[in-house]
Amino acid sequence: MLESEPGAARYLRSFVGAHEYLRGGARWILALLEASPAELARLPRFRERNAVRVWRQASKSEPIRRLAASPTFSHVNVLPAAPS
Repeated sequence: MLESEPGAARYLRSFVGAHEYLRGGARWILALLEASPAELARLPRFRERNAVRVWRQASKSEPIRRLAASPTFSHVNVLPAAPS
């Protein structure tokens, strides 16, 4: 991602879930909550990623389907600023 979209570095965050903690490996998330539409418009690879919107639209859960309108928001917006 960073090779083709260097401006993404600001939004990429390391995420350690149970799988990564127990078995190793790395996972990264796009933390876009604070990204303005103008900033996102300057990042074409981000505009290409539509998986979150599509997954949310197909959900059986009404609250998840409503979130499809704002794919930059997480279902739970608690992202630590530092490793914890």
